[in-house]
Amino acid sequence: MNDAAFDSGVRPGGLFKKSDIKLLVAYILSLCSEPFTSDQLGALVIETGLANYFEAVSALCDLAKNGSAVETPDGYVISERGRVLIESISNELPFSVREQASEQLKVMQLRKTSEYSGSVTLEGSEEDHTLTAVCTVKKGDQALLKVKLPVENMYEAERLSKRFTDYTDVFYKSIHALMTGEITLCQNL
Repeated sequence: MNDAAFDSGVRPGGLFKKSDIKLLVAYILSLCSEPFTSDQLGALVIETGLANYFEAVSALCDLAKNGSAVETPDGYVISERGRVLIESISNELPFSVREQASEQLKVMQLRKTSEYSGSVTLEGSEEDHTLTAVCTVKKGDQALLKVKLPVENMYEAERLSKRFTDYTDVFYKSIHALMTGEITLCQNL
């Protein structure tokens, strides 16, 4: 049996064997406290580059077929069989893969429960050294905060955008607390 998986979208350090991808998907399900959909799985693997999207969704279906996962109306959950399996072999997944999957799940949960939304737009250009990231925090349709930050290049802009949109709540609440005196800068340095 050929265990090679499609590698489109997989970053260096990601998984390229179908058996490893199945293990990753089981590991992800074992970390979830509520049902996890195939769309959420797809978003996770696309964001992290840990596996090919189609291979990950196929692995999820295979886990449901072999009884390691159970499909519910709200998504998939790990079965007792899957939990026993993952507890015995999860260490076969590289630590960096487990860590990235776990961190991305936390980010996804923050986004899901966030009362604030963040967006980043760019002004100016890299060529004339006027590139500026405009970071906006909104609650519903109301803009609460807008910050303009100069950036050196598109790479820095993309990193800033990802961090800002992943942690909008933390960013906004920290700025608010700092400006209202609820915390002082020296407490966190």
